[in-house]
Amino acid sequence: MLVTESDFLGWHAWTKSLLAQHISKNEIKWVIKSTDIIYKNNFTRDLPETEFLLNIPRKIVSLIIAVFYSGNDERFSLLYELLEKIRDKEPLDEKKDPLLLRLIDISHRAKKEALQIRQKLPHTRFTHHSVIRINSPVALLDSQAYALFAQRPEAWLIRTPGRIICSYQKQLFFSPDAPESILNNDEALFEFAQTHGIRSDQNDLWRSLIPFRIRPHAEFIEKAPNLTVLQAYAADCQLCELCTPASRTVFGEGNQEARLMFVGEQPGDQEDLQGRPFVGPAGQLFDNALNECGFDREKAWVTNAVKHFRFTPRGSRRIHQKPEAKHIHACAPWLKRERDIIRPKVTIMLGVTGGSAVLGRPITVSRERSKILTLLDGSIGLVTVHPSYLLRQPDEESRSREYAHFIADLKLAFSALP
Repeated sequence: MLVTESDFLGWHAWTKSLLAQHISKNEIKWVIKSTDIIYKNNFTRDLPETEFLLNIPRKIVSLIIAVFYSGNDERFSLLYELLEKIRDKEPLDEKKDPLLLRLIDISHRAKKEALQIRQKLPHTRFTHHSVIRINSPVALLDSQAYALFAQRPEAWLIRTPGRIICSYQKQLFFSPDAPESILNNDEALFEFAQTHGIRSDQNDLWRSLIPFRIRPHAEFIEKAPNLTVLQAYAADCQLCELCTPASRTVFGEGNQEARLMFVGEQPGDQEDLQGRPFVGPAGQLFDNALNECGFDREKAWVTNAVKHFRFTPRGSRRIHQKPEAKHIHACAPWLKRERDIIRPKVTIMLGVTGGSAVLGRPITVSRERSKILTLLDGSIGLVTVHPSYLLRQPDEESRSREYAHFIADLKLAFSALP
């Protein structure tokens, strides 16, 4: 018996036990019995324990997770049959085996729908509560909860028949479905999710939820048709080791049809926490400079060369570390696709990392700064300092001088806009 549609660990424990006993799939009836106990702090259950082990290839593990969360009515039986074959060391040919071909098809459909769920969140900043209503399998929505939370830690709520998932005040909530009388009332849904649901860290079921990850590779990135799809892929980016300590991928944001693009270095501490570029101290200075120039940030696309925060822990603080060339190289497909989709007329490169990433070569800011450059695609580029450089100036006189120079650089770049 499983306690909810997304009870992967329960399914895993029971499946191991049944396989160890050589019980046939035809003798098994999978039952999902969900009660309100899964939304309580004191949730407990007994699962079978067995030392039985299966050597499952990593590729097959990913397939199993995708199929499990697909919501397909036959998924439990089909997966059990697959694991029986692995247990019995039967050959599996992904080009010929009917079972494997069917599972691959189910997994592809699940992946496509999971990406569609991710694309429901606004791709840019939003200040109001965002409520999204979908009609996807509960298991599939559950499997995307942590990716959605990483993608946008702002206040949002997604409801599918049978489940509500809510992000509020940087906490993730899982909730039963709401009464029909309030389904169209956004504020009531938010209140219901928090009063009838549970925070993801408050019981073992949700805390240990196994996510369905969609690990991007170069082909996915190159073929992403728009920035919304690209961001959905980026949520599970593992192209370099920075993804492990960082809280989330920080994707670009702004106008998807922008004529102007800003490319910085990497997210900082606040960017990593909030999931948005240029929102920390340097970002505030950046916004002030744009306002002084009379330019609306929302008209531009703002991004970074590296999408994860590189840092060194020091007590409770996280101290910024400059990304290395290997990190810029690993993130290059993301930036390239952003630029290919937007095709900005002018690109302002903020600092040495942003400049090196766009120009494709090592640069020295002092040599390249304040010059109108023609980029390889024929568009205009300009290198200037990163706003954090202004914050590091030793005295007020230096800060004023460098800030004025920064403003002059911005205005020069703006003057090149058609």
